[in-house]
Amino acid sequence: MGTLSPLPIDSFLEPIAGTLSRAHLVLRAAAGAGKTTRIPPRLLADTELQVVVVEPRRIAAHAAASRVAAERGWRVGEEVGYRVRLESRVSARTRLHFVSTGVLLNDLQRDPFLDAVGVVVLDEFHERSVEVDLILAMLKSVSRTRSDLRILVMSATLETGKIAAFLGPETATLDCPGSAFPVEVSYAAYATSPPWRDLAERTRQATLEALAQTDGDVLVFLPGVAEIAEVERGLDLRGVASAGTRGGSPRATPVPGSERNPIEVLRLHGTLSLREQEAALVQGPSRRVILATNVAETSLTLPNIGAVVDSGLVKLMVFDPSRAASRLEVCRLSGSSAEQRMRRAGRVSKGRCYRLWSSEEQRNLILQTPPEITRIELSSTLLQLFSWGESDPSAFDWLDAPRPEHVASALQTLVWLGAIEGRTHPAFSGERSHNTYGLTALGRRLATLPMAPRVGAIFLRAEALGVDPDSIGRLCAVLSEQGRAASNEADRPDSSSDIIDEVEALSSVQQSDRHRWISRIAQQLSRLAKPKKHAASSQEAMRRALLAGFPDRVAKRRRPRSSTAVMVGRKGVTLERSSAVREAELFVAIDLMGAQSKADADLRVYRASAIEASWLSPKTEVEVVEFDAVAERVVARREQRYRDLTLTSAPTAVRRGEAVEALLIEAARAHPSKALGLEEEPNRTLIARFDGLAKWMPELGLVPLDETTVSELLPAICRGKTSFEQLRQVDLLGPLRERFGHAIERTLHQYVPTHLMLSTGRFELEYPRDALPILKARIQRLFGVLETPTIANGRVPLQLHLLAPNGRPQQLTTDLKGFWENTYPEVRKELRGRYPRHHWPEDPTQAPATSSRNKSR
Repeated sequence: MGTLSPLPIDSFLEPIAGTLSRAHLVLRAAAGAGKTTRIPPRLLADTELQVVVVEPRRIAAHAAASRVAAERGWRVGEEVGYRVRLESRVSARTRLHFVSTGVLLNDLQRDPFLDAVGVVVLDEFHERSVEVDLILAMLKSVSRTRSDLRILVMSATLETGKIAAFLGPETATLDCPGSAFPVEVSYAAYATSPPWRDLAERTRQATLEALAQTDGDVLVFLPGVAEIAEVERGLDLRGVASAGTRGGSPRATPVPGSERNPIEVLRLHGTLSLREQEAALVQGPSRRVILATNVAETSLTLPNIGAVVDSGLVKLMVFDPSRAASRLEVCRLSGSSAEQRMRRAGRVSKGRCYRLWSSEEQRNLILQTPPEITRIELSSTLLQLFSWGESDPSAFDWLDAPRPEHVASALQTLVWLGAIEGRTHPAFSGERSHNTYGLTALGRRLATLPMAPRVGAIFLRAEALGVDPDSIGRLCAVLSEQGRAASNEADRPDSSSDIIDEVEALSSVQQSDRHRWISRIAQQLSRLAKPKKHAASSQEAMRRALLAGFPDRVAKRRRPRSSTAVMVGRKGVTLERSSAVREAELFVAIDLMGAQSKADADLRVYRASAIEASWLSPKTEVEVVEFDAVAERVVARREQRYRDLTLTSAPTAVRRGEAVEALLIEAARAHPSKALGLEEEPNRTLIARFDGLAKWMPELGLVPLDETTVSELLPAICRGKTSFEQLRQVDLLGPLRERFGHAIERTLHQYVPTHLMLSTGRFELEYPRDALPILKARIQRLFGVLETPTIANGRVPLQLHLLAPNGRPQQLTTDLKGFWENTYPEVRKELRGRYPRHHWPEDPTQAPATSSRNKSR
């Protein structure tokens, strides 16, 4: 029998068990209280069924099972066990199961009522993965049928009231204190913007400071594996001596060149094997620096932690439904996460926490990290839901409902894959939609596979094409794990598939943590593959299979070897330097991420795989008729398309008709002046005459030819035409006659003529915009004309441009009589001197008009 040291939760075990005998329970227990290892064994006494504890991570399930066994003298795999991805240690005798979220979801698919289970414990629920949210909603549904099934939700930081209200009015809540030691918290002197600037160097400096100022191990929180590797590369501990572990040992002090008891550096993240992760959970002979992601934030008991160095950052996946792509964002952690991380240092004695952000930034932290269900892609979640028997995601009872646009995008993905049947855009908000969906035969097979729907579709296609099981396993393992193993060097040789390159790299001698993890997954998945034939070309068959998982991500390069392409959905994409698929005209975008900047419209493709046009189905032949803004004409072409992606295009003759005219009308309406040449003659003069007539003679009921009026004329103007050039040849009088009647031409000629007949001859008139009409004539041609000529039934005087014999303006006037009387004598003197051979009479009102040179008398 193991030793049970007292823990704060012990005094609460009986009240907890008593409450669960009659109702569900939401428990908030402080870090270090002992809830994970003490409550589940106690619950076994009240049920003959299994107690299943759901942990957010594999390592937490394994560690908890091992700790319970050690405390009680049990054996892992006998009284207590664990079931996680790639590993299981249970037997027929095992009644206490520590499991990962994916394992319990599979249990719910096989046994929807969990008949063998009496209590389900959701540990560290505050992390709110999409899987644990789905499990909670499913368990609530199951408990309506199975009144004996109990649900215990617990964490150190919980919104107990919200969860209790969700589970039902009889659900109880309980708070349990912990026994944490005080932790001294220090902050950066100033804010760093952006917060990841110089992160590795700032982390290394804080780690060295922690080693010098504290006893015990140092736990360093970083946002991801890449940051862990960067910090580890530059962490020089050769000048720091390890004084051993806690228990009266002196502090670590800088000792230049010391190699005595070197400080060990360990990594702790989700892609390590369980054995590699366990190394951080066992106290070592010397001090250690543990570089961890947020897997160390909760659930795990790390011994001998004297200090925490917290970068304050976390990587979150965020889905953009408008682009149907995700992006990995480095974000500030939440206040509750900061508290959880800090408490890692106060488990066994006083501790220190070095926060790499300022106290002002601390005050601005959000309280809780947004639940995954509100921010990630949901096709796997909905496939699980449909497989469980639900048919309407909008009617499902969630703790926090997913966003409608995320649901619609996930449904569309499942339709693309051929996994479901039904309408693809339910009304998710407001009144509940009656849209329903059902799994297809393919969807039912996908739901049984331990992988995402896209990867499952690739698995099944590769199997059908005869790819060997080992290659199928490696291919799907590479796709199942996030992260990019491809080099970022631009001089990588051209390739037909970044994914297949990575599959082949799994056999390399020097393997990273990620490669080792993927290899283990590959071995498991290869055992599921049962190909019925042997592919002639494994590489080609794998590329064909990749298409089956990403039928909506087919892209065509804009130009040969260009890094930019157009993808199905008319989305622009850019191939990053990490991709070696530089030659293929067509490819599938495997690793697709939204741009980090909203100003960047293109999606980013980090890994791609070339395909052939002959593999695409269905393809359609369509005739496209559209207006070409550059050529200023309606054009037609015949296109071969995959979905809405154009594969080939060839010009064809435009067949005139209403559709062509409608396109031309729409284009002309957007740019009427350009389309119709409204600023060019004769249209400019005609419009000016018409607008003048409408202004000067309002009783005629005309309106100016503005854009609205011109738009009304466009159907008549565009009839039988295909280009702007043809429109500019149209005489606008014809459409005006259609619009205003045939009398309009006579009215224009009568009141705003293009030429004016006077006693001295016929004169052309000009009609400037927003000014009086102009009559230009040599002065001699107006001899004998006494008054200023007018138009519009005498209402509008003409502006007379009186010209010298050389054709240049000598005088502008709208008062011809006044000119003869007052100005002409002076003008006569000047012009007689300049043009002596011309006739300049003293009284021009009595002289005959002349346009020829006459000897002055």
